[in-house]
Amino acid sequence: MRERGLSEADVDAAVDRALNEGLLDDPAFVKLWIEDRLLHRPLARAAVRRELLDLGADATLVADQLDRLYPEARELPVALALARKRLARVQSVERDRRIARVVAFLVRRGFARGAAVRAARAAEEEETSDDTP
Repeated sequence: MRERGLSEADVDAAVDRALNEGLLDDPAFVKLWIEDRLLHRPLARAAVRRELLDLGADATLVADQLDRLYPEARELPVALALARKRLARVQSVERDRRIARVVAFLVRRGFARGAAVRAARAAEEEETSDDTP
């Protein structure tokens, strides 16, 4: 609002009114953002945290909600699910290249390289064991 030329008093009044009417709710926003990320376009915890902090969310609130909704133990299963989907999209490529592509995809999503490699290899092993009679 400030960027659009509104005075400090006008901005404060608008924010106060929105707060009083329940239109601004940082905890609800952070919760919904994390849930939406996990459901529609999963990222690593650190990437979700970075997004929320860039949007101006309170660091303590973000940390608390991440611990509750996206604990560290959930990150590898999220990476594994993404790796499975990505492997299915690169069927015609030879094995090493497929894994490299999946790893690169996961790293772009914010996962640490080691976790991305583990998830890609685990997904590939699952796929191979599913194909064996």
